[in-house]
Amino acid sequence: MLLCDTHVHTKFSSDGRSSCDEIAAAAVGRGLDVVCFTDHFDVMTTQPFGTFYGLGNRLATYDEPAVRQGVGDFIENYRGKVKFLRGVELGHPHFIPDKTADFIRRGDFDFILGSLHNLPGDLDIYVLDYSPENVRDYITTYFDQLLLMVKSGMVDSLAHIDYPFRYIGKNGVSADMSDYKEQVCEILRELAQAGLALELNASSMRHTGRFTPGAWVYRAFAGYGGRYVTFGSDAHGAEQVGAYIADAMAYVKSCGVARGAYFEKRRPVEYAL
Repeated sequence: MLLCDTHVHTKFSSDGRSSCDEIAAAAVGRGLDVVCFTDHFDVMTTQPFGTFYGLGNRLATYDEPAVRQGVGDFIENYRGKVKFLRGVELGHPHFIPDKTADFIRRGDFDFILGSLHNLPGDLDIYVLDYSPENVRDYITTYFDQLLLMVKSGMVDSLAHIDYPFRYIGKNGVSADMSDYKEQVCEILRELAQAGLALELNASSMRHTGRFTPGAWVYRAFAGYGGRYVTFGSDAHGAEQVGAYIADAMAYVKSCGVARGAYFEKRRPVEYAL
């Protein structure tokens, strides 16, 4: 069984705590075969390109030369048992497509993991003031923007499709992803038809004690012809690298998706679950 963690943050993310070497030691100790570094780069419309809101809503930057040297040199020099790949967690690239396309070309990435952390106007989904009156508008807008991001052609896999549902309940507001099934299924169809991957973000097990989104999402993805899923711990420290990946693979397989994938030079490398 191949164990791949394709969503890992290093100290080059504002919320990352561990160096590449610390992550490598953890990956070897846990028997991982593939690890992809995916430090944050969120595209903002109210900030200069490359500057975005990070941990604690503080401004952060993606230092291209530092990441290229720090991560790139590590991968070049590492001679261990794990295949290390260079990726990026790219937030809402469709907000500024021309500059983002240039960034992608410069980066020479193995893998681009698409995320949506903000709504238009740079409204941070984590800190939104959810109420019964506005929650449906926020979620509808979120899924509308996810579809636009997938259609942009800039990403290889879609990260944590259920991202807002992690935070909606903090104000006592409840929402169920199945209430937005039509929008979700449109996104899944687009992913499948474009030959893109859907992520299983295993951090949901850390946060809630179960894998999310529900099995119906992965079953629908498979039903639309989705070929493979990427698996990520969403680790922000070495102690989280590889966490729950094997169980996540079994969960997705039970939903009817037979294959996983990691990406090398933006091309999927498939493996059986």
